[in-house]
Amino acid sequence: MILLFIVFIPSSFNLIVNSISLYVIIPLLFIYSLYKSAFLFRKFRFFRLFVILFVWMFVTGVVATDKSLYWAEIKEMTGVVMFSFILIRFCWNDPRYIYYFYILYIIKFLFIFYYAYQNGLFAVDFSSERFNLDELNANVFGYYGFFALIATFLLANYTKKFQKALYITLFFIVFALVIVAGILAASRATLLISTISFALLIIIKYLYPISFKSVLPIILIAVSIIFISKYLDTAFENSLIKARFDAKSDSRYDLLSRAYEVGSENILFGVGCGNFVLYNPARAFSHDSFAELWANNGAMGMILFILLLIEILISVRQYYKLSGDKKTSGYFIVIWTTYCFYNFFYVFYVSFFLLAFIFLIRMHVEYLKKVSRVNAAKRKALVTLNV
Repeated sequence: MILLFIVFIPSSFNLIVNSISLYVIIPLLFIYSLYKSAFLFRKFRFFRLFVILFVWMFVTGVVATDKSLYWAEIKEMTGVVMFSFILIRFCWNDPRYIYYFYILYIIKFLFIFYYAYQNGLFAVDFSSERFNLDELNANVFGYYGFFALIATFLLANYTKKFQKALYITLFFIVFALVIVAGILAASRATLLISTISFALLIIIKYLYPISFKSVLPIILIAVSIIFISKYLDTAFENSLIKARFDAKSDSRYDLLSRAYEVGSENILFGVGCGNFVLYNPARAFSHDSFAELWANNGAMGMILFILLLIEILISVRQYYKLSGDKKTSGYFIVIWTTYCFYNFFYVFYVSFFLLAFIFLIRMHVEYLKKVSRVNAAKRKALVTLNV
Protein backbone atom coordinates (compact mmCIF):
# COMPACT_ATOMS: atom_id res chain seq x y z
CA MET A 1 0.00 0.00 0.00
CA ILE A 2 2.90 2.36 0.78
CA LEU A 3 4.39 1.70 -2.66
CA LEU A 4 1.05 2.47 -4.33
CA PHE A 5 0.81 5.71 -2.33
CA ILE A 6 4.28 6.73 -3.56
CA VAL A 7 3.26 6.02 -7.17
CA PHE A 8 0.03 8.01 -6.82
CA ILE A 9 1.07 11.08 -4.84
CA PRO A 10 4.75 12.10 -4.44
CA SER A 11 5.73 10.87 -7.91
CA SER A 12 3.47 13.49 -9.51
CA PHE A 13 5.52 16.41 -8.18
CA ASN A 14 9.04 15.07 -7.69
CA LEU A 15 11.11 13.99 -10.67
CA ILE A 16 13.33 11.65 -8.64
CA VAL A 17 10.37 9.89 -7.03
CA ASN A 18 8.66 9.80 -10.42
CA SER A 19 11.65 8.04 -11.98
CA ILE A 20 11.81 5.55 -9.10
CA SER A 21 8.09 4.87 -9.52
CA LEU A 22 8.31 4.39 -13.29
CA TYR A 23 11.49 2.35 -13.48
CA VAL A 24 11.57 0.50 -10.16
CA ILE A 25 8.28 0.32 -8.22
CA ILE A 26 5.84 -0.30 -11.09
CA PRO A 27 8.01 -2.91 -12.88
CA LEU A 28 8.61 -4.77 -9.60
CA LEU A 29 4.92 -4.73 -8.67
CA PHE A 30 4.07 -5.90 -12.18
CA ILE A 31 6.52 -8.82 -12.02
CA TYR A 32 5.15 -9.76 -8.59
CA SER A 33 1.55 -9.53 -9.84
CA LEU A 34 2.37 -11.56 -12.94
CA TYR A 35 4.09 -14.23 -10.86
CA LYS A 36 1.14 -14.49 -8.47
CA SER A 37 -1.76 -14.09 -10.91
CA ALA A 38 -0.69 -14.78 -14.51
CA PHE A 39 -4.05 -16.57 -14.99
CA LEU A 40 -5.77 -13.17 -15.18
CA PHE A 41 -4.44 -12.77 -18.74
CA ARG A 42 -6.69 -15.59 -19.92
CA LYS A 43 -9.49 -15.28 -17.35
CA PHE A 44 -10.25 -11.57 -17.50
CA ARG A 45 -11.63 -10.61 -20.92
CA PHE A 46 -11.40 -6.88 -20.25
CA PHE A 47 -7.62 -7.01 -19.80
CA ARG A 48 -7.20 -9.36 -22.77
CA LEU A 49 -8.86 -6.78 -25.00
CA PHE A 50 -6.50 -4.12 -23.72
CA VAL A 51 -3.45 -6.32 -24.36
CA ILE A 52 -4.69 -6.94 -27.93
CA LEU A 53 -4.99 -3.15 -28.39
CA PHE A 54 -1.43 -2.73 -27.09
CA VAL A 55 -0.12 -5.41 -29.47
CA TRP A 56 -1.88 -3.71 -32.39
CA MET A 57 -0.35 -0.37 -31.42
CA PHE A 58 3.03 -2.07 -31.41
CA VAL A 59 2.40 -3.50 -34.89
CA THR A 60 1.58 -0.05 -36.35
CA GLY A 61 5.22 0.85 -35.85
CA VAL A 62 5.87 -0.59 -39.31
CA VAL A 63 4.37 2.56 -40.86
CA ALA A 64 5.66 5.10 -38.31
CA THR A 65 7.67 7.89 -39.97
CA ASP A 66 9.35 9.01 -36.75
CA LYS A 67 10.47 5.94 -34.80
CA SER A 68 11.46 8.01 -31.76
CA LEU A 69 7.87 9.28 -31.38
CA TYR A 70 6.62 5.74 -31.91
CA TRP A 71 8.88 4.23 -29.24
CA ALA A 72 8.08 7.07 -26.81
CA GLU A 73 4.36 6.23 -26.98
CA ILE A 74 4.99 2.47 -26.83
CA LYS A 75 7.07 3.11 -23.71
CA GLU A 76 4.17 5.04 -22.18
CA MET A 77 1.72 2.30 -23.13
CA THR A 78 3.97 -0.36 -21.57
CA GLY A 79 3.67 1.53 -18.29
CA VAL A 80 -0.12 1.70 -18.72
CA VAL A 81 -0.31 -2.07 -19.31
CA MET A 82 1.84 -2.82 -16.25
CA PHE A 83 -0.01 -0.47 -13.92
CA SER A 84 -3.42 -1.67 -15.12
CA PHE A 85 -2.47 -5.28 -14.46
CA ILE A 86 -1.19 -4.35 -10.99
CA LEU A 87 -4.55 -2.72 -10.19
CA ILE A 88 -6.50 -5.71 -11.54
CA ARG A 89 -4.42 -8.25 -9.63
CA PHE A 90 -4.67 -6.46 -6.27
CA CYS A 91 -8.41 -5.79 -6.60
CA TRP A 92 -9.12 -9.35 -7.82
CA ASN A 93 -7.28 -10.97 -4.91
CA ASP A 94 -8.48 -8.58 -2.22
CA PRO A 95 -11.59 -6.41 -2.85
CA ARG A 96 -10.46 -4.02 -0.12
CA TYR A 97 -8.02 -2.61 -2.67
CA ILE A 98 -10.97 -1.25 -4.63
CA TYR A 99 -11.64 0.95 -1.59
CA TYR A 100 -7.93 1.80 -1.25
CA PHE A 101 -7.59 2.84 -4.89
CA TYR A 102 -10.65 5.09 -4.62
CA ILE A 103 -9.06 6.71 -1.58
CA LEU A 104 -5.81 7.25 -3.49
CA TYR A 105 -7.65 9.01 -6.32
CA ILE A 106 -9.38 11.29 -3.79
CA ILE A 107 -6.10 12.09 -2.02
CA LYS A 108 -4.42 12.75 -5.36
CA PHE A 109 -7.00 15.36 -6.33
CA LEU A 110 -6.93 17.06 -2.92
CA PHE A 111 -3.13 17.08 -3.01
CA ILE A 112 -3.20 18.62 -6.53
CA PHE A 113 -5.65 21.30 -5.37
CA TYR A 114 -3.52 22.09 -2.30
CA TYR A 115 -0.37 22.24 -4.44
CA ALA A 116 -2.11 24.64 -6.84
CA TYR A 117 -3.31 26.74 -3.88
CA GLN A 118 0.26 26.95 -2.60
CA ASN A 119 1.43 28.05 -6.04
CA GLY A 120 -0.94 30.93 -6.71
CA LEU A 121 -4.23 29.35 -7.72
CA PHE A 122 -6.28 32.19 -6.22
CA ALA A 123 -3.91 34.86 -7.49
CA VAL A 124 -5.02 34.22 -11.08
CA ASP A 125 -6.77 37.05 -12.92
CA PHE A 126 -9.54 34.87 -14.31
CA SER A 127 -10.72 37.65 -16.65
CA SER A 128 -7.68 37.22 -18.90
CA GLU A 129 -5.64 34.18 -17.89
CA ARG A 130 -5.95 30.58 -16.74
CA PHE A 131 -4.05 28.87 -13.95
CA ASN A 132 -1.23 26.76 -15.33
CA LEU A 133 2.14 25.52 -14.09
CA ASP A 134 4.87 23.64 -15.92
CA GLU A 135 4.39 20.68 -13.59
CA LEU A 136 0.61 21.07 -13.31
CA ASN A 137 -1.39 21.40 -16.52
CA ALA A 138 -4.68 23.28 -16.14
CA ASN A 139 -6.67 20.30 -17.41
CA VAL A 140 -5.35 18.06 -14.62
CA PHE A 141 -7.99 19.55 -12.29
CA GLY A 142 -10.70 18.18 -14.52
CA TYR A 143 -9.45 14.60 -14.79
CA TYR A 144 -8.66 14.03 -11.16
CA GLY A 145 -11.54 16.15 -9.92
CA PHE A 146 -13.90 13.96 -11.95
CA PHE A 147 -12.29 10.78 -10.59
CA ALA A 148 -12.43 12.08 -7.00
CA LEU A 149 -16.09 13.04 -7.48
CA ILE A 150 -16.97 9.53 -8.66
CA ALA A 151 -14.82 7.90 -5.97
CA THR A 152 -16.41 9.84 -3.09
CA PHE A 153 -19.89 9.11 -4.41
CA LEU A 154 -19.29 5.36 -4.70
CA LEU A 155 -17.65 5.20 -1.27
CA ALA A 156 -20.64 7.06 0.17
CA ASN A 157 -22.90 4.32 -1.19
CA TYR A 158 -20.83 1.27 -0.27
CA THR A 159 -19.51 2.03 3.21
CA LYS A 160 -20.99 1.88 6.71
CA LYS A 161 -22.94 4.61 8.47
CA PHE A 162 -20.16 6.90 9.77
CA GLN A 163 -18.06 6.57 6.63
CA LYS A 164 -21.15 7.07 4.48
CA ALA A 165 -21.79 10.49 6.05
CA LEU A 166 -18.12 11.40 5.70
CA TYR A 167 -17.95 10.52 2.01
CA ILE A 168 -21.24 12.13 1.00
CA THR A 169 -20.00 15.35 2.66
CA LEU A 170 -16.69 14.97 0.84
CA PHE A 171 -18.62 14.40 -2.39
CA PHE A 172 -20.16 17.88 -2.15
CA ILE A 173 -16.84 19.44 -1.08
CA VAL A 174 -14.99 17.85 -4.01
CA PHE A 175 -17.67 19.08 -6.41
CA ALA A 176 -17.28 22.65 -5.10
CA LEU A 177 -13.48 22.44 -5.42
CA VAL A 178 -13.76 21.08 -8.97
CA ILE A 179 -16.03 23.97 -10.01
CA VAL A 180 -13.67 26.55 -8.47
CA ALA A 181 -10.65 24.90 -10.08
CA GLY A 182 -12.46 24.62 -13.43
CA ILE A 183 -13.22 28.36 -13.46
CA LEU A 184 -9.70 29.41 -12.44
CA ALA A 185 -8.14 26.97 -14.92
CA ALA A 186 -10.69 28.04 -17.59
CA SER A 187 -11.44 24.39 -18.32
CA ARG A 188 -14.77 23.90 -20.08
CA ALA A 189 -14.63 20.10 -19.95
CA THR A 190 -14.03 20.21 -16.19
CA LEU A 191 -17.16 22.27 -15.56
CA LEU A 192 -19.34 20.48 -18.09
CA ILE A 193 -18.56 16.84 -17.29
CA SER A 194 -18.28 17.22 -13.52
CA THR A 195 -21.62 19.07 -13.36
CA ILE A 196 -23.36 16.48 -15.54
CA SER A 197 -21.94 13.62 -13.44
CA PHE A 198 -22.90 15.32 -10.18
CA ALA A 199 -26.46 16.06 -11.32
CA LEU A 200 -27.17 12.60 -12.77
CA LEU A 201 -25.77 10.72 -9.77
CA ILE A 202 -27.77 12.89 -7.35
CA ILE A 203 -30.96 12.41 -9.37
CA ILE A 204 -30.59 8.62 -9.39
CA LYS A 205 -29.69 8.53 -5.70
CA TYR A 206 -32.56 10.66 -4.44
CA LEU A 207 -35.28 10.34 -7.08
CA TYR A 208 -35.28 6.57 -7.52
CA PRO A 209 -37.62 5.30 -6.22
CA ILE A 210 -39.42 8.62 -5.99
CA SER A 211 -40.95 9.72 -2.66
CA PHE A 212 -41.40 12.90 -0.64
CA LYS A 213 -38.37 11.95 1.43
CA SER A 214 -36.25 11.62 -1.74
CA VAL A 215 -37.55 14.80 -3.41
CA LEU A 216 -36.70 17.10 -0.47
CA PRO A 217 -32.89 16.80 -0.81
CA ILE A 218 -33.19 17.42 -4.56
CA ILE A 219 -35.23 20.59 -3.98
CA LEU A 220 -32.66 21.89 -1.48
CA ILE A 221 -29.78 21.10 -3.85
CA ALA A 222 -31.60 22.66 -6.84
CA VAL A 223 -32.32 25.88 -4.91
CA SER A 224 -28.68 26.05 -3.81
CA ILE A 225 -27.46 25.53 -7.38
CA ILE A 226 -29.79 28.29 -8.68
CA PHE A 227 -28.45 30.81 -6.16
CA ILE A 228 -24.84 29.78 -6.80
CA SER A 229 -25.35 29.90 -10.58
CA LYS A 230 -26.75 33.43 -10.40
CA TYR A 231 -23.77 34.52 -8.31
CA LEU A 232 -21.28 32.87 -10.65
CA ASP A 233 -22.96 34.30 -13.74
CA THR A 234 -22.54 37.83 -12.33
CA ALA A 235 -19.09 37.28 -10.86
CA PHE A 236 -17.64 35.69 -14.01
CA GLU A 237 -19.40 37.80 -16.65
CA ASN A 238 -16.05 38.94 -18.10
CA SER A 239 -14.02 35.83 -17.27
CA LEU A 240 -11.84 33.82 -19.63
CA ILE A 241 -13.92 30.68 -19.03
CA LYS A 242 -17.09 32.49 -20.16
CA ALA A 243 -15.26 33.78 -23.22
CA ARG A 244 -14.14 30.23 -24.06
CA PHE A 245 -17.74 28.98 -23.78
CA ASP A 246 -18.96 31.85 -25.99
CA ALA A 247 -16.21 31.45 -28.60
CA LYS A 248 -17.53 30.75 -32.12
CA SER A 249 -14.38 28.92 -33.20
CA ASP A 250 -12.32 26.28 -31.40
CA SER A 251 -8.85 24.98 -32.19
CA ARG A 252 -9.88 21.54 -30.94
CA TYR A 253 -12.33 21.22 -33.82
CA ASP A 254 -9.46 21.79 -36.26
CA LEU A 255 -7.41 19.10 -34.49
CA LEU A 256 -10.30 16.63 -34.65
CA SER A 257 -10.93 17.36 -38.33
CA ARG A 258 -7.28 16.83 -39.17
CA ALA A 259 -7.14 13.59 -37.15
CA TYR A 260 -10.19 12.30 -39.03
CA GLU A 261 -8.58 13.17 -42.38
CA VAL A 262 -5.28 11.49 -41.48
CA GLY A 263 -7.05 8.37 -40.23
CA SER A 264 -9.24 8.20 -43.35
CA GLU A 265 -6.15 8.35 -45.56
CA ASN A 266 -4.41 5.61 -43.51
CA ILE A 267 -7.36 3.47 -42.47
CA LEU A 268 -5.54 0.15 -41.92
CA PHE A 269 -2.53 0.98 -39.72
CA GLY A 270 -2.89 4.71 -39.21
CA VAL A 271 0.40 6.62 -39.21
CA GLY A 272 1.92 4.80 -36.25
CA CYS A 273 1.86 5.48 -32.51
CA GLY A 274 2.62 9.09 -31.62
CA ASN A 275 3.07 10.16 -35.25
CA PHE A 276 -0.16 12.12 -35.79
CA VAL A 277 1.59 15.33 -34.65
CA LEU A 278 3.80 15.13 -37.77
CA TYR A 279 0.73 15.30 -40.02
CA ASN A 280 -0.84 18.18 -38.14
CA PRO A 281 0.21 21.81 -38.88
CA ALA A 282 -0.36 22.71 -35.21
CA ARG A 283 2.12 19.95 -34.18
CA ALA A 284 -0.29 18.90 -31.45
CA PHE A 285 -2.21 15.75 -30.61
CA SER A 286 -5.97 15.64 -31.15
CA HIS A 287 -7.14 15.92 -27.51
CA ASP A 288 -9.53 13.03 -28.21
CA SER A 289 -8.88 9.33 -27.46
CA PHE A 290 -10.98 8.08 -30.37
CA ALA A 291 -9.59 10.51 -32.95
CA GLU A 292 -6.02 9.91 -31.79
CA LEU A 293 -6.37 6.15 -32.14
CA TRP A 294 -8.07 6.57 -35.53
CA ALA A 295 -5.17 8.69 -36.81
CA ASN A 296 -2.28 6.84 -35.14
CA ASN A 297 -3.49 3.23 -35.22
CA GLY A 298 -6.18 3.11 -37.87
CA ALA A 299 -9.69 1.71 -37.69
CA MET A 300 -8.58 -1.40 -35.79
CA GLY A 301 -7.05 0.63 -32.95
CA MET A 302 -10.19 2.73 -32.49
CA ILE A 303 -12.50 -0.30 -32.73
CA LEU A 304 -10.52 -2.22 -30.09
CA PHE A 305 -10.73 0.75 -27.71
CA ILE A 306 -14.50 1.04 -28.29
CA LEU A 307 -14.87 -2.71 -27.64
CA LEU A 308 -12.92 -2.25 -24.41
CA LEU A 309 -15.41 0.38 -23.27
CA ILE A 310 -18.42 -1.66 -24.43
CA GLU A 311 -17.17 -4.63 -22.38
CA ILE A 312 -17.73 -2.55 -19.23
CA LEU A 313 -21.31 -1.85 -20.25
CA ILE A 314 -21.86 -5.57 -20.85
CA SER A 315 -20.50 -6.27 -17.37
CA VAL A 316 -22.91 -3.74 -15.82
CA ARG A 317 -25.79 -5.45 -17.66
CA GLN A 318 -24.65 -8.84 -16.31
CA TYR A 319 -24.61 -7.39 -12.80
CA TYR A 320 -28.14 -6.06 -13.24
CA LYS A 321 -29.39 -9.46 -14.44
CA LEU A 322 -27.79 -11.14 -11.41
CA SER A 323 -28.90 -8.62 -8.78
CA GLY A 324 -31.89 -6.74 -10.22
CA ASP A 325 -30.37 -3.60 -8.65
CA LYS A 326 -31.49 -0.76 -10.95
CA LYS A 327 -30.10 2.04 -8.82
CA THR A 328 -26.53 0.72 -8.63
CA SER A 329 -26.62 -0.22 -12.31
CA GLY A 330 -27.76 3.34 -13.03
CA TYR A 331 -24.77 4.74 -11.13
CA PHE A 332 -22.33 2.72 -13.21
CA ILE A 333 -24.05 3.61 -16.49
CA VAL A 334 -23.71 7.31 -15.61
CA ILE A 335 -20.03 6.82 -14.72
CA TRP A 336 -19.41 4.85 -17.90
CA THR A 337 -21.17 7.46 -20.07
CA THR A 338 -19.38 10.47 -18.59
CA TYR A 339 -16.00 8.71 -18.72
CA CYS A 340 -16.53 7.91 -22.41
CA PHE A 341 -17.65 11.50 -22.97
CA TYR A 342 -14.48 12.80 -21.29
CA ASN A 343 -12.41 10.81 -23.80
CA PHE A 344 -13.68 13.22 -26.47
CA PHE A 345 -11.79 16.01 -24.66
CA TYR A 346 -8.45 14.35 -23.96
CA VAL A 347 -6.35 11.31 -24.83
CA PHE A 348 -6.81 9.09 -21.76
CA TYR A 349 -5.31 5.81 -22.92
CA VAL A 350 -1.65 6.94 -22.81
CA SER A 351 -1.76 7.78 -19.08
CA PHE A 352 -1.94 4.95 -16.57
CA PHE A 353 -3.73 7.10 -13.99
CA LEU A 354 -6.39 8.21 -16.47
CA LEU A 355 -7.02 4.79 -17.99
CA ALA A 356 -6.60 2.88 -14.72
CA PHE A 357 -9.68 4.59 -13.29
CA ILE A 358 -11.98 2.80 -15.72
CA PHE A 359 -10.15 -0.44 -14.86
CA LEU A 360 -10.97 0.31 -11.22
CA ILE A 361 -14.64 0.83 -12.08
CA ARG A 362 -14.59 -2.45 -14.02
CA MET A 363 -13.11 -4.28 -11.00
CA HIS A 364 -15.79 -2.77 -8.76
CA VAL A 365 -18.51 -4.11 -11.06
CA GLU A 366 -16.76 -7.50 -11.14
CA TYR A 367 -16.72 -7.62 -7.33
CA LEU A 368 -20.43 -6.77 -7.18
CA LYS A 369 -21.13 -9.56 -9.69
CA LYS A 370 -19.27 -12.05 -7.48
CA VAL A 371 -21.25 -10.94 -4.43
CA SER A 372 -24.51 -11.27 -6.38
CA ARG A 373 -23.59 -14.80 -7.50
CA VAL A 374 -22.81 -15.80 -3.91
CA ASN A 375 -26.09 -14.33 -2.67
CA ALA A 376 -28.02 -16.07 -5.45
CA ALA A 377 -26.37 -19.40 -4.55
CA LYS A 378 -27.30 -18.92 -0.89
CA ARG A 379 -30.92 -18.15 -1.79
CA LYS A 380 -31.06 -21.21 -4.02
CA ALA A 381 -29.60 -23.40 -1.26
CA LEU A 382 -32.14 -21.99 1.23
CA VAL A 383 -35.01 -22.76 -1.13
CA THR A 384 -33.70 -26.30 -1.58
CA LEU A 385 -33.51 -26.81 2.19
CA ASN A 386 -37.07 -25.53 2.67
CA VAL A 387 -38.31 -27.94 0.04
